[in-house]
Amino acid sequence: ELAQEYARYASPWPIFSPWASDADFLRQYSQVKGLIAGSPERAYTLISLARYAKAVRGNFAEAGVFRGGSAVLVAQFVKDTDKKFYLFDSFQGLPKADPKRDPHFREGDFSEGAETVKQRLSEFQAWMDFREGWIPETFDGLESERYAFAHVDVDLYQATLDCCRYFYPRLTPGGILLFDEYGFAST
Repeated sequence: ELAQEYARYASPWPIFSPWASDADFLRQYSQVKGLIAGSPERAYTLISLARYAKAVRGNFAEAGVFRGGSAVLVAQFVKDTDKKFYLFDSFQGLPKADPKRDPHFREGDFSEGAETVKQRLSEFQAWMDFREGWIPETFDGLESERYAFAHVDVDLYQATLDCCRYFYPRLTPGGILLFDEYGFAST
């Protein structure tokens, strides 16, 4: 069944597709596939980079949590470490979008209540820090934090720029700043 779903995302050119035969990934992805948007290759990239970042000094972060599906995938690599996992989201959906820069989005898109997401992530909450509110204000008080991994999925131009301004100077050597949908055409 999963193989048929992945076939939808197969390239017409035979390319390296490790996500199609990685049993551990398929198990993890099947647990969250209804909670995340996009192709399994994006989830595989997320997992692969989180796995790498586990060995890098610094904490983990996700800006733009929505339903918490990608946070569940990343949390697998933070558990059993001394790292903290920061989750930044309004849990009210997107703020008002700039129609010139963000014509594909509307205020309130991607809304999922904080309590629903916290419940979904309850097994990991001992080392998670939910920062509920609007970016960049949710970064307040974390100026001295350092990050091994930051996953940015905030969709809007200004929030993405604010994430770059916050996370980039706080990445430790070898740290990863991953943007969801980078290289994908807007819909």
